[in-house]
Amino acid sequence: MFNIFSKKKVLIVDDFENFRLSLKKMLQELGISSIDMVQNAKLALTACGQQSYDIIICDLNLGEGKNGQQLLEELQQLNLLSPTCIFIIITAETAKDFVMSALECQPDAYLSKPINQALLRKRLEKLVKQGNTLSPIKKLINKKQFSQAIDSCHQALMNESRLTPWYQKQLCELLIITKQYDEAVELCNSILSERNVDWPHQMLGKIAFQQGDKHQAIKHYEQLLKVNPNSMAGYDEMAQVFLAHGSTEEAQKLLQQAVDISPHAILRQQKLGQVSREAGSLNVATKAFKRTLELGENSCYDDPDNYIELAICLIDQSQEDKGINSEKAIQESDQLLKQVGKRFSIDLNTSTKIDLVKAKAAFHKNDLATMNELFEKVQNNYETQPNELLPNTKFEIAKTLFLCSHKDTAETIFYQLVEDYADDKAFVNKVIAFLDEPVSQKVRQEAAIANKEGIILYEQKDYLQAVEKFEQALELSPRHPGLNLNLIQTCLYLLQDEFSPKWLTLCDQSLINVKHLRENHPQFNRYQKLLKPVKQWHEKAKKYTA
Repeated sequence: MFNIFSKKKVLIVDDFENFRLSLKKMLQELGISSIDMVQNAKLALTACGQQSYDIIICDLNLGEGKNGQQLLEELQQLNLLSPTCIFIIITAETAKDFVMSALECQPDAYLSKPINQALLRKRLEKLVKQGNTLSPIKKLINKKQFSQAIDSCHQALMNESRLTPWYQKQLCELLIITKQYDEAVELCNSILSERNVDWPHQMLGKIAFQQGDKHQAIKHYEQLLKVNPNSMAGYDEMAQVFLAHGSTEEAQKLLQQAVDISPHAILRQQKLGQVSREAGSLNVATKAFKRTLELGENSCYDDPDNYIELAICLIDQSQEDKGINSEKAIQESDQLLKQVGKRFSIDLNTSTKIDLVKAKAAFHKNDLATMNELFEKVQNNYETQPNELLPNTKFEIAKTLFLCSHKDTAETIFYQLVEDYADDKAFVNKVIAFLDEPVSQKVRQEAAIANKEGIILYEQKDYLQAVEKFEQALELSPRHPGLNLNLIQTCLYLLQDEFSPKWLTLCDQSLINVKHLRENHPQFNRYQKLLKPVKQWHEKAKKYTA
């Protein structure tokens, strides 16, 4: 009788020798003879670099060094797993947060200890048979032969089987990759008409987003999270929709929800830190980056930017919160920068960001000579090697210059970034959002409250009180386009009632505040419409003062 296991090569990764030997014996009794055993992730990476395995059985907890999840992440990143390799995580860990994070790496199976031979045989038989059936399509996808893979999925779906859901989902993903959106939508709707499963909602969200329909995309993702509140992809992808349209705070909320469910996913912690910093929520950003550094200790996703971002957060937080010792925060940030030098090779982007952090620290210590020296070095990099600098590095240059009182130079860079990266909507929105409101989240919230009160008074036609509220908001956030245009609009109504140079002066100041607006800004058309009546009132003013 044919043994489906006999030709399989297996790697066992576990830090306990007794368990390795016990598992090896079980596998041998299944008819497997080619079995390698290692006790840690480092040796597993070496083994996978030397040969290809059909099955890898790995403990989640591997003692010192990388854990099983981090090993799988690195094997995926280094492309050391064949498309048909079966990766099984085994563990005695039952805590939901650990299980969720491990499952996010998409192992083929997750088995709880203790394991007996009957259970192992049952799971391996199912996985191997399934793998043998799906192998041809997986190989086509791996070779990017998408048309042939689509044809194979269609062929497989002609016969109903227990693998039908897999073929349906894979077909939908392939249709999206090849931009055959109508067929993908039809497939999703057909499945949802029969059963309310989660993944068609996710696919419909992807399609709507790729077609530029933000509101429809969000509706689909909301449905996805109703069906499956633990869908990490749902939180991540909906956050991406909000980011692409400049809704940073909404994206932050979603990422925070996802992190609360699955706290050990390093890339999401990193993203939460980045988005929270953009939103001005420094407490959340600092916490997220600290957690990112902890998770990155043995991860292939350890990155110098995580240390640099945390250093920036510590300095900024100390300036915003007077209860934090500024000198201590600067010392901590300096230690983080030293760690970057020890752990990573330093390229131009990293060295530039390090200089920016040092310049910011010098600014807050009132060491302007050091700050200017560092800025001169950074600007030289920007001018002489612009193609070597990544967009986010250039953005950090402009932000740091702006926050350290080099506003004119910073704005020149900002406008250049908006022009150079016009096709990257999310990046341009990030630049515009900073230009609009380069203040902390706390200050933004206070300004938003005053603005809301001003709008209510405006709607009640209490224009004098409305002006006071808008002025109060602008004291907190003077560059915000919406606040400035609200004030101009209200002053124009007051001018109609009775001319006063005061209202015209307020209009002029607000126009100066929003001179950074460009044609691609959401408020640009409103700004243009208000320019004309302000100019007309200047003409009328000459008559009043003649």
